[in-house]
Parts: sequence; C-alpha cells; structure tokens
Amino acid sequence: MRKKQRGFKLDLSNLTNPSVVRRTKKLSPSLRKTNSILANWAHDPKRVKRKWLESAFLPEFPESELYNIIRGRVVNFDVVFSGWYSDEPEEDFEEKLGKLKIKIKGEAEPSKSVRSSQDWNVAYSLFARAMRFAFPHRLDELDDYGNFIHQKFAQNVSKYHSRVIAFDKAVRKRVSRRRDLRLSDFDQFSDLYEGHFSLSGRCVNEEGSSGSSKRRRGVDHCKRWNFKTCSRSDSSCNYRHVCAKCGSSEHPEKSCPSRSSSN
Repeated sequence: MRKKQRGFKLDLSNLTNPSVVRRTKKLSPSLRKTNSILANWAHDPKRVKRKWLESAFLPEFPESELYNIIRGRVVNFDVVFSGWYSDEPEEDFEEKLGKLKIKIKGEAEPSKSVRSSQDWNVAYSLFARAMRFAFPHRLDELDDYGNFIHQKFAQNVSKYHSRVIAFDKAVRKRVSRRRDLRLSDFDQFSDLYEGHFSLSGRCVNEEGSSGSSKRRRGVDHCKRWNFKTCSRSDSSCNYRHVCAKCGSSEHPEKSCPSRSSSN
C-alpha cells in the first residue's frame, strides 16, 4: 500500500471558491443557511437522524427517506405516498454506503406510486412538513414551489398530469444536485419544462414511443398481489396477478383451495 507523503496537504480551494463562470452569482441568505446546515449534518448524519426521531414534534414521514433530507438528496415521493397509506410497520432493509452496510426502516420498493395531482398533493404535503422541520427558514420557498406545481396541474388536463409529476421530480433532482439553487428559482427550470411539455420535447417523445410499444410483462407472479398489497391492476402491473401456488387468477395464494386441502 502506498504511504502518504509527509507534509502533504490536500488542496480543496477550487471546490470552496466559485469558478470564474459563477463568480458573479451571489447566494441568497436562505441558500447559505441551508448549505451551512447540510455541511454540519454531513459530519454525523446518524446522530442527526437519531435526534430527529427523538423529537416530540417530529412530522409524520417515512424513516427510510430521512437520510435524503439530512444529506440534501432528492426524496422519493412514491415511498412517501406509500407510507401514508400503509398500515404495515416499517421493516429493516440494507442499503450500501460505500463499503458500509446500514439498516434502514421502510420498504425497499414502494407499494404505491404517485400518479395523479391528488397523489402528488399528499406526498408533497408530507415532504413540505418534514422540510420545514429541518429547514424552518425555507417556509416561503416550499409554499411558492407547491403553488407553482399546483398551477401546472391546473393548466394541464388530467391525462397530462403524469408529465407534471415527472417535471416536479426533475426539478427536485436538479436542486438536490446543486447548492446554488432553490425550488423557487423557477427561471432555472425552463429547459426542464420544455422537455416535459413542448411537442418536440425529449420527455414527451420518449413517453409517446414507450406508450406505442408493447409493455414488457414478466412471467413471474406478482408477490404483492398474492399478499393483497398490489395497488396496480392486472393490465398495468409488470407481473401476473395469479396465485403463486396453483396459477389461478381467481384468488391469491392466501385463499388458494389447494393450500387448505394439502394441510
């Protein structure tokens, strides 16, 4: 193994100083405060999460998504939405962080997905409460962004609401990948809007091509349907809604007649 040279000092100045391109852009007080909090929490995210869960005023939010807020990453609204309707306790699953494995509460795969403006509103309400709990100074930003997306839903007929949901995800992903943007910096998302709503937009055309092609369907049975937890119809699910024991589409495995006869 290569030994470190004595007196060697890692130069990180180019990461902390703005580049020539962005030198004229000044961060708002809100952004500076958010970045300061995230930098502080990065030293011990486990302790931050533990303190969060110990608070008497913690908002209702899936434990599995807390690290995304604590690290400034994009939150999975499908997980948030699923957690709102699920009456099952959150179970542990493992997630890799480099060479480390940590146990996280929640489902590895969400049982429901955000598909309508109503679904999005449920997920965003929970998300906004959790964000206000973590970053109280971002109240106006979160309110403005919520109104911004609600306007997009109102301006488009329901069959195009899936584009609004995809646009929101793209915006939140961009903001999470940068430290000089707020959700309310709407002028910074015009290219994303074009991609999701203009006739020549890439996302619009990908949506059309995927819709015209035949959906690939797995040959395996749907495990969630067999446990009566699948939120999709048989035609929209990627797996077959058939009994895992006998292959019948009339009943799930729990209600299979052959199961009782074999006992």
